[in-house]
Amino acid sequence: MITQREERVLRSWLEDEPPILPTHVWYAVMGEIPATRQRRSGPLERIRAARPALRLLAAAVLLLLVIAALVAGVGATRLLGPAPPPPRPFPPGEVPLEPGPYVVDNPFRVHAAFDVPEGWVSAELGADYAALARDRAIGPTIVLTFAEGVYRDACNPDLGLQEGQLPSVSGVAGVLADIRSVSVTTPAETTIGGRLGRTLSIQAPTGAAVCTTNPDEAPYALWGLPVSYGLRPGDRADVWVVYAEDPGVESPLVVVVEVPPAAEPADVAAARGIVASLRFGAEAPVAPPSPRTPSSLEPQREGSLIVPGVPLTGGPALMTVKLYDPEASDGTRAGAAYDLVVGAPAGWVGTTRGIAATDGTASIEAWSIDDFHPDPCHWQTSTLEVAAYGPDGIAAVVASDWSTATGSGGPVASGMTDPPWNGHRAWLVDLQVPEGIDPATCDGGTLLAWEDPIKSAKTLVPGAQVRLQVIDLDGAPLVVAQTSLPGMTLATRDAAEAAANSLWIGRPINQQPLPAP
Repeated sequence: MITQREERVLRSWLEDEPPILPTHVWYAVMGEIPATRQRRSGPLERIRAARPALRLLAAAVLLLLVIAALVAGVGATRLLGPAPPPPRPFPPGEVPLEPGPYVVDNPFRVHAAFDVPEGWVSAELGADYAALARDRAIGPTIVLTFAEGVYRDACNPDLGLQEGQLPSVSGVAGVLADIRSVSVTTPAETTIGGRLGRTLSIQAPTGAAVCTTNPDEAPYALWGLPVSYGLRPGDRADVWVVYAEDPGVESPLVVVVEVPPAAEPADVAAARGIVASLRFGAEAPVAPPSPRTPSSLEPQREGSLIVPGVPLTGGPALMTVKLYDPEASDGTRAGAAYDLVVGAPAGWVGTTRGIAATDGTASIEAWSIDDFHPDPCHWQTSTLEVAAYGPDGIAAVVASDWSTATGSGGPVASGMTDPPWNGHRAWLVDLQVPEGIDPATCDGGTLLAWEDPIKSAKTLVPGAQVRLQVIDLDGAPLVVAQTSLPGMTLATRDAAEAAANSLWIGRPINQQPLPAP
């Protein structure tokens, strides 16, 4: 054994190391270090005694080797504790979440990460909406989304959106604070994920809902673009608005902790802790690839065929879409047939371009655009031939070429983003059709957005929301339009979102991509 003095010296040499070595290991190592009693000695012994530093250094090296061996072996867990879990990709759909860090990324427009405690489940994941909730009958919900079209009056969305909303943190927080029929606190400066932002709370009235124009499950509608969001009676929304700073994302990110009246305070505190753990950009880790099999990206091409007017039983549904070629006599590119596969909600029906809810309030369709009508109300005298435009050109047209003249019915377009889609270049644009336009005053009594090569027309409905995804398929544009009409129920909205997230379009099996036109 070494002396107490030598032990103190040895401990002082190792004091910069983390105090992770158990006491019994320390003394076991000490017992293995050779030592000699002090005694009067001759010249050789005095030389040896004059070099205690070498002996202590050897002891330190031996001690570190023992530690390294234990860490590398089965004792590592006992010494260092369990390693932190790696970041996981945030799953779509309702899935119980293991405690640990999660990364929200494609299809969501913002790269972010947060830490989830035990007892939470994922709720939804899309391009503009990610949500998780406490695993209780009544618990808080956390939503990451955007508020690009805020209503004037939460109790009467028919009054339309607030005008002049700026795509800035202060701009979004300002219009949220001006919503009528709900109680809103004054926006205050805050920091979230290391970025400056604004925070406020929105409280819906308690008791029976007094709204008559929006009497669905969440009658107090706060915003309608790019996705609708509202509160039930008595709900409170604690809101943070922060710049996203991701490429192609112009709108600030809106983070909401939705608190029902009966939520447990501990659960609300846990939700706020998740928000406090948010990291963005380079500070957010990159999750390893999802363990999902490649079939999730390229589904089995088996299922019911999409036939116009025929109800669908639910599950995979298939149809063939063709690319447009302005030089071809029949208007389609030779050999350019693509498979479209979508998870169709049960009870929906087929259309000539895709699928639709039985009540007509939601649809998902794939289009090639031939003639574009900037003024949908006066479409007979407002035609832009875009047949020869490539994907970039079509995306620019649907994002910026709508008429702003009074009575035109031209939709209000959100800022265009370009998240890739299933390995293809793509552009995303959200449209809001004005509510005050009367189609009876328009050409032919209808609002016409565009026509395809065989002159099938895309009509618009006042108040409709249309999400457009312009996809570059081998150099030719295909436009996927997801349309939501006023009066759509939450169940239909959820079914439409799930179907849109399942959509896949690609070349038939054993056929190679076409050369660019």
